[in-house]
Amino acid sequence: MLIGKVELRESSKAAWEEGYSSLAGTDVVRTSAGRVAALAQIDPDHGLASLYVPCDPKDPGKAGASGPRALIAEAGVVGKSRASGADLRQALTDFAYQLTRHAYDLAECKESRDFPEKLPRYEDH
Repeated sequence: MLIGKVELRESSKAAWEEGYSSLAGTDVVRTSAGRVAALAQIDPDHGLASLYVPCDPKDPGKAGASGPRALIAEAGVVGKSRASGADLRQALTDFAYQLTRHAYDLAECKESRDFPEKLPRYEDH
C-alpha cells in the first residue's frame, strides 16, 4: 500500500532535515531543485521519502505559527513492495513531489512557485 500526506508546518529546513534523519534511523540521500528539497531513506527493504517546500500562507493568522513555515510531504509503503532500493526511493520521492505540487496551490502560499517537471534523480548508492 502506497501512502502519502502533505502538511503545512512550522519548521525550518535544518529542523526538517534533522528530524527526518533521526526518524528514519539510517542514512538518507538528498536532492533539491531551487527551494524544494527531498530526502529518502537508504534501506533496501523499506521506503520513506519526505519533501520540504517553504510556504508562507497569505493569511498568517490562519497558520497560527510564528516561525518559518513549509509544506512537508511524506510518502511510504506499508507491506511488501515490488520495488526496492533506489527504484523505491525514487518512486516515493516522485509521488511525494506530485502531492506537494498540488497542495501548494491549496495551501494558498504567498509566493507563486514554478515547480520543475521533476526533481533531479538521486545519485546511485
